Amino acid sequence: MIAIIKNKDKTSYVTTILAVKYNYGDSQVIAFDKTFTKIIRLDMYKPYRTVYMLQEDNLEFATNEWQGLDWIINDNELLLKLENSSVLVQDYPKALEYAYKLELPEWFEIKSEIDAKNLINISAGFHDGEPVKATIDGKDMELVLDKSFGCKFTLKFVDILESDIVGNVGIIYDSEMSVIEDIICWKITGCNSGWVDNIDWDSCPETDPYIKCKKLLWKMEPSNR
Repeated sequence: MIAIIKNKDKTSYVTTILAVKYNYGDSQVIAFDKTFTKIIRLDMYKPYRTVYMLQEDNLEFATNEWQGLDWIINDNELLLKLENSSVLVQDYPKALEYAYKLELPEWFEIKSEIDAKNLINISAGFHDGEPVKATIDGKDMELVLDKSFGCKFTLKFVDILESDIVGNVGIIYDSEMSVIEDIICWKITGCNSGWVDNIDWDSCPETDPYIKCKKLLWKMEPSNR
């Protein structure tokens, strides 16, 4: 698992996530501090959004249950220590192989159903995603979606085969993604009508807008929204 951690001073770093416990607004992760010398336990959304997941390793949503590395989630003494304080990486040799800042690629690429599921999971189906910028170049389109929950996704669709999302999607409530025979399909299963900076709150598309392409790249970054 990989995530961006945002510090109180608004700086950020990328780290391996050792364990995660989903419980809606009370979700937590076990990760490294920005010096990579300590293991810490963080609230994902309190007092502000702190953790931005990039890769979940195909986790299933299990409410209030730790998921992650066995030597973390099965060590009750360690979990108890982390409730009140951090612990030193040097005291847990198994953590040493993970204790370094990761260098992310400029873009992640959707190549499989697992990749597609990961993107839909970490974006929550792009719930509350609003198209704020679209750059169209022939059969390619770069679309920026600003989510109300403090992050911004950029999707780069390459070699578009079919699409009816332009002019039809003002704000997204849910979506799904599939990869079939090397064709990527992103379907918006709930949204208001509109497009970039122009939401029609009184109207919804009659059918589910979608886009099919041969290649899809994406990246995510914290936003100040």
